[in-house]
Amino acid sequence: MRRCWVVMLTALAMPVIGSACSCIWSDGCLIPYSAKSAMFLGKVLSVRDAAPLPNRDEPRRLATVQVEESFSGIPDDMKRVEVWTGTSSCGIPFQRGQSYLISGGVGADGSVGTGFCNGTRPAEYAAAALKVLRLRQAGKAIPSLVGRIELQVPSFQGRESAPNPTPLRDTIVRAKVDGRTFETRSDGEGIYEFYDLPGGNVEFDPDLPPGTQLSWFIGSDRPLSPRPIVAGRCTERNIEVFPRGSIEGRVLDSTGNVIPEAFVYILPVGQTMPKDRRKLLWESQTRQDYFRFVHLPPGEYVVFVNPEQARNPKFPYRRTFYPNVMEMSLAKRIRVGLGEHVKGIDMRLVEAFATRSITVRVTWADGRPLEGFVMVRAKSEGDPSAEGVVERGKAILHRDEPYGLTAEYVCQYRDSNGFGPGATVRSSVVRSSPQDGKAEYVLVLNANGCPQVEGKVLMEGR
Repeated sequence: MRRCWVVMLTALAMPVIGSACSCIWSDGCLIPYSAKSAMFLGKVLSVRDAAPLPNRDEPRRLATVQVEESFSGIPDDMKRVEVWTGTSSCGIPFQRGQSYLISGGVGADGSVGTGFCNGTRPAEYAAAALKVLRLRQAGKAIPSLVGRIELQVPSFQGRESAPNPTPLRDTIVRAKVDGRTFETRSDGEGIYEFYDLPGGNVEFDPDLPPGTQLSWFIGSDRPLSPRPIVAGRCTERNIEVFPRGSIEGRVLDSTGNVIPEAFVYILPVGQTMPKDRRKLLWESQTRQDYFRFVHLPPGEYVVFVNPEQARNPKFPYRRTFYPNVMEMSLAKRIRVGLGEHVKGIDMRLVEAFATRSITVRVTWADGRPLEGFVMVRAKSEGDPSAEGVVERGKAILHRDEPYGLTAEYVCQYRDSNGFGPGATVRSSVVRSSPQDGKAEYVLVLNANGCPQVEGKVLMEGR
């Protein structure tokens, strides 16, 4: 089951519309919370964009859904339902032709509003929830702990891509609750069920396939910690099993020092290199002096840096494959056996170009220094991939590239409903040329301060 990282509690009757999810997703089973709440299995027939609701800024996504199985809130004679959701990260990216378990509030017009925080999910991730709903509808006992045990393998299509789950059928699952051990076996869909468990902290101890492990989530080999369950309450929790293989190494400069800014990418041998680096699985060594790819199934892999041949001044190195070659066909294949930890994959890079460093200051139009965070950009006039890196008033640029420097300040306001961004104040473009010999540049915003807004209080800026 997907995890929702959260900051505040939101009512479940309506979806959350905003730039980021702000709900608490309970581990409780998905059960209708009122007779008016809608909960049904449906297939998306079409998806279209729609105008925002009154007093809302975000557009909506409207899906026409064919009802396949209703559990609550949808009359038996209703075969199609209009379902709306937001377009932010809290919204559901409905896909035509795909089935979903949909949960949400029913509006006065009969449409259903839903979002990530309502528990709506593709049917392929809803097997355990559907089983509980069908048991409840049939008047049968509901398990106190239920979920699917599944093997999850990285898709190698980027960090945001979902892993490829395979249900582990007919597998013994043990649940240890405060010193007592309970045992069951998963069914043909990989679903396990425990009934009448006591309350306490539960720890899973299933029979695992060779070369696999339990851990926190895909991409982390942190051990899975116990989680609480409540006696007499249904809890849904998937057991995620991962391959135990890993590759560990370092990216070094020509003198043998670790390059903290290095991002390292991986591909299984035989997989085509995508044009967009966001479609690649990557790790960095920013927080430690090595990189490590975990949860790798047995196979052969290539690792490399700078897949797009970007001329990033903060990482002035060409695309390089392990051990130190420029072409993928020449790369050394790294073989990972079942559950094997491969170490010592070190790459030593040679700088492809030189860089220069400048200082950037930002002021208001009247010369006063700026208070608060300001975004400064250094855009290359020749090569977009050579965009400069600006941090804390220092810019690292390609030595031989001219740049256009700009500043942007977003004013922050507060009112009775909360706080957030408002007006944006920008500077004119200032040109930085390798030939001008300057080490410091001043960017002047085109105002003496943030504008006053009626009914709002300015939080930063003047």
